Amino acid sequence: MIDISAHVRIFNKNPTDDFVEKRIKIVKEIKKGQMKLKSVDELLRFANSIALGFLNPASLPDEMLSEIESIIKSESSAFVRANHEMQIFVCAVLSVLTYIEDEKSTAGSIKCVEVISSGLWSALSFQNPLREAKLEHLRQELLQLSQKRVISAAHSSRDRTIVRPQSTIKVPANTKIQGAIDLVIKATSKSISALEENAVLDREELNVLWWTLENWSKLLNANFSNAEPESAIIAAGLELSQLLRRLPTDAHKHLILKNVTIENKDISLPDLLKKMGDSKSLLSNAYPNNNFIS
Repeated sequence: MIDISAHVRIFNKNPTDDFVEKRIKIVKEIKKGQMKLKSVDELLRFANSIALGFLNPASLPDEMLSEIESIIKSESSAFVRANHEMQIFVCAVLSVLTYIEDEKSTAGSIKCVEVISSGLWSALSFQNPLREAKLEHLRQELLQLSQKRVISAAHSSRDRTIVRPQSTIKVPANTKIQGAIDLVIKATSKSISALEENAVLDREELNVLWWTLENWSKLLNANFSNAEPESAIIAAGLELSQLLRRLPTDAHKHLILKNVTIENKDISLPDLLKKMGDSKSLLSNAYPNNNFIS
């Protein structure tokens, strides 16, 4: 359960009950807007904006700031955006937390909330701890909940769907042919969907198995174990991601790392990109139309 009253103290040291109740309503309303995001591009950009907001709350996109300002004004008419960007940002983060917590993980394709969680886990992991204790606590809560959501979804999405052993079809007397066909389709649709879903997961596992046995990077045009460790890790991550139909689990991480050895396991993102050298452009050229790889 997200403790909104505790996090409100980031921007209001002594909130009243009425103030907290209004912020709870505001958070719920902001969440509705986040649930409307659908494309991977806008979902990841949103996650990136939230992550950057921890470094500078005023860096949120103007459209997002204006939208949340309007929502807060609906409950607190005296509110103004100027010098209150922190309140806007914290309310936005709290709405993300409730969104991630409220949406249930289900078997099947990746959900929008899981794309946001993946983006947040990735972005927040590269940040240094914040000096402000309360804001850092909020950041850690978002990071941990995002990580938990992705890991949970990665496993639950790979559960095989139970196929109904048999379907009983009762066709009333004098039913026309089309009516009988419709009854058959309705009775068998769940079984067919289960078989299709299971086949997707089976194909994914077979593709990953072949890729692992080959131990060859198409992007680097070299054997993974012979390539530079930093380049091999990034290339393996990109190539394996192309084969996956669901979120990756620890097993996939182990597949990427099993043939790669890096002496210094602690490395910053800028240093990683620097050590990749010419391989960086080689890998980015493989995704010419991707806005997130450069």
